[in-house]
Amino acid sequence: MTRNNDEKIKNESSSPVTSILIVDDHQGMLNTLADILIDENYQVSTASSGNEAVMLCQRNKYQVIIMDVRMPRLGGVETLRLIKAYTKDTRIIMMSAYAVDELKYEAMQEGAVAFVQKPIDVESIIRLVERVEQPSILLVSQNIKGMDVLLSYLNQHDYRAYHTDSYSEVRDLVQQIFFSVIVIETDINTDCEENLHEVLEEITPRSLLIVLDESSKKRWQPIAANRKQSDTGADDFVDTDRLLTTLEAFWLKHKAKNLSEK
Repeated sequence: MTRNNDEKIKNESSSPVTSILIVDDHQGMLNTLADILIDENYQVSTASSGNEAVMLCQRNKYQVIIMDVRMPRLGGVETLRLIKAYTKDTRIIMMSAYAVDELKYEAMQEGAVAFVQKPIDVESIIRLVERVEQPSILLVSQNIKGMDVLLSYLNQHDYRAYHTDSYSEVRDLVQQIFFSVIVIETDINTDCEENLHEVLEEITPRSLLIVLDESSKKRWQPIAANRKQSDTGADDFVDTDRLLTTLEAFWLKHKAKNLSEK
């Protein structure tokens, strides 16, 4: 069902309308989320079951699908598997009132870009939908100087950047958000670093891992050279060459600024 409330649509010339499909077997949640997103200028369709969602995706193209992971008969993960053939360029956000790690893992492995917890935080879901087309980057660093500056720099260059200085927090983050690229500093305990790489490659094999290498001539280096970028699936979401160029440009600019201040 398509919800086009002309009275609620704002000035389309200032913000292109993005088509969204919401899938949830709870009608109240379906209507509430649809109304919220219509208020934000989006063209919204709704489906109250996985089967209905599959039929809609066969006939229509959606830029974003927001889907409950637990539904009767055909669950969210099963629905995701079926609609992937029709949604190659669609960003899929899964949601659930239950903290089921196995379902989170399966959904992210099948191509979901985020997994959000119910009850939905309205401002968070709006921000996520607004920027879901932007490649997401996780920066894992304890010592990098100017982290706030780097985050701002990446955001200005159309990346959705996150930072954590806690390695224990990384696992939680990658189970909630698909990061096209994960940047890790190497200036850490060797055992911790190797363990972190192993954990990330197991939990989020679609992500491209990049090491921040202080000793290398090029500061930003992809790791696991035997893995081609196309094997990770990251190239479906991010232009790696452009990202590396952006990171290099930031580092050179940041380094020059530091030298001039000395």
